[in-house]
Amino acid sequence: MSIVQKSIPFPPIRLEKIVNYLLYIKDRSASVQELKDCKIDFGRGRGDITRFLLQIGIVESEGSRIKLSNIGKIFTLFLKDGKPSIMFKILFNNYMIDRVLTYRVLIETLREFCRADFENLYLAMNENLKKISPSLWINKVAYRSLIMLANDLEILEKRGSTLTYVGHYDKVKTIVNLCIVSHRDVTYLDLDKLCEMLGFLEKNLLLKIVSEFLVKVRSPSAIELFRVRDIEGLICRLCSVTVFEVMKFSSPE
Repeated sequence: MSIVQKSIPFPPIRLEKIVNYLLYIKDRSASVQELKDCKIDFGRGRGDITRFLLQIGIVESEGSRIKLSNIGKIFTLFLKDGKPSIMFKILFNNYMIDRVLTYRVLIETLREFCRADFENLYLAMNENLKKISPSLWINKVAYRSLIMLANDLEILEKRGSTLTYVGHYDKVKTIVNLCIVSHRDVTYLDLDKLCEMLGFLEKNLLLKIVSEFLVKVRSPSAIELFRVRDIEGLICRLCSVTVFEVMKFSSPE
């Protein structure tokens, strides 16, 4: 269920800053002052990153301290060696689209154009915001920050002043193709390899998410193999996974 919020301001932060923040409080809580002293956060009051992550529900306050919410804990599962996996980027992009209206409108507007100049996209985005509500508007600083985050998430590509919507489909398709193996002219999907390349810690979790597209078969080796019913459907499914689905499938049955 979408719970897009209209009034969330977007601070000038890159994905790396958000990842460092999540890693810092992964296994403990921290005070706002501690986060600032360690250069994990910045800005007035609670800090720009803390305030933003509180608003979208990735962290929560416990008295004077900040800790990960259950949603935030799910995101940390997809950080590999301190870096965001491709599945982290897919999940975070989908979460931002669901939670932050300006981000959603940015992505939808660019997808309509496929390719657009920085200034023209800014004007078009504000026009689309006005269609939702005459009072909605995004300033240039927040717009630029959203562009940087979308670029970090590999949902768009920026070359000079030209922005191109790329999405995650081609990236995931390449990964899936690399996990296809052949035996006696029959193709199979190596789920262990797919799990590793996407950034899943648990193969069973990935299997639950995409089970409708797979058929388990007897393996000609020690590797557990699956036939794919619909490879395009599998790719689209992986690109559309949400953090809420991961939470659901991670819960004990």
